[in-house]
Amino acid sequence: VRLWDVVTGGCRRILAGLSDYVRSIAYSPRGDVVVSGCDDGTVRIWDVESGACRQILKGHTYPVFVVAYSPQGDQVASGGLGGSVKIWDAGTGESCHTLTGHTSDVLSILYSPKGNQIASRSQDSTIRLWDIKSGTSLHTLSAHYGISYGYYHELVAGIAYSPQGDILAAGSDSIVRLWDMEKGDCRHILIGHTKDVWVVVYSPQGGQVVSAGEDGLLKLWADGTGECIHTLAGHTSRVTCVVFSPKGDQIVSGSEDNTIRLWSTTSGQCQAVVQDIDTYIRSIAWSTVPGMNYFVTACADFSVRMWKVVEDGSVCHIRAHWRPVNGELNVTKTSIKEVQGLGQLNKRLLEQRGAVGKPLHADRMRESSQKVLSLVSVVSALKEPSTGLAVESAPVSNSVAGLPEQLEESEQPTE
Repeated sequence: VRLWDVVTGGCRRILAGLSDYVRSIAYSPRGDVVVSGCDDGTVRIWDVESGACRQILKGHTYPVFVVAYSPQGDQVASGGLGGSVKIWDAGTGESCHTLTGHTSDVLSILYSPKGNQIASRSQDSTIRLWDIKSGTSLHTLSAHYGISYGYYHELVAGIAYSPQGDILAAGSDSIVRLWDMEKGDCRHILIGHTKDVWVVVYSPQGGQVVSAGEDGLLKLWADGTGECIHTLAGHTSRVTCVVFSPKGDQIVSGSEDNTIRLWSTTSGQCQAVVQDIDTYIRSIAWSTVPGMNYFVTACADFSVRMWKVVEDGSVCHIRAHWRPVNGELNVTKTSIKEVQGLGQLNKRLLEQRGAVGKPLHADRMRESSQKVLSLVSVVSALKEPSTGLAVESAPVSNSVAGLPEQLEESEQPTE
């Protein structure tokens, strides 16, 4: 497991000592601890600052596919092959409950926003709701039929609690259902997709749900009425991941068509596109830090990239911020037009790698408090394999793909 610095893209910690594949990781609410689920059946709790393993939780007989932290940070939930769900005391590592009832593998676990309930989805075509205090099953939500993909035959593809915790959205076949958490009844059946739904996400403020999947479409729904607000069309293959911005006014989606798209939830229009990524996008997360308008993508080629959303009036741009790699500088199809503070030496170095455009003159640089890292510093950093950093930009519609921020001319580049 690697922990990355979101500012520099350098690897801050490597959590080592694992004996098998890591299937799932989750941060604690305070961000000081990480929990991991592994194919060897263990759940491990790691200290973020030191990188040391605090505890190894043993109790699963088979691989652990999913882990989750409670909103209060006092519990960890885990599930996987075999169908059982376990609740652990995050402080002592002791087992609180073993939740049994699923007849096949557990592929997803979610705590409710209040932390008093857990939803688990399984290959047995059901979602089960559990009471955390007693460990008893509250409701079993069925009518979600199967879809097959890769190693797992995922029968209930996406689940998401509303921020208030009163509704659970779930999709699998071409239908999304909104379930009442108190009664266990289906409030609305959302029909509109033509193929399997893989992703369901609630807006941070509630009231809206976005769904996506095999048909390449994203659909934005009103959870109160079940009506479709917008159909977001543009991807040409399966949509694999979706995330709302913290304000809920934008959506970012990743697809097997190797593109990232930025959408307006108000107009339903696509605001920007990142194209020509070498592989498809598997996961997206948007930074929740105030003032940091960034999102991170994880791709099928094992790369992690950070992107910056820049708004210029009514026009939005997506710019590559960093991409960590080991020991190489990877700059492809990059425009340096309007990049601020780029010296001649760095300009020539980029041009050798196919960059085009003209940078701004130095007298138009931002104030020193906002200056950004130079490619020179980046190349220097590459001398350490574990903290390698490369900048990669792809063509962006209605935008100019730029270099990462912070440029300094204090060092000389090395080839």
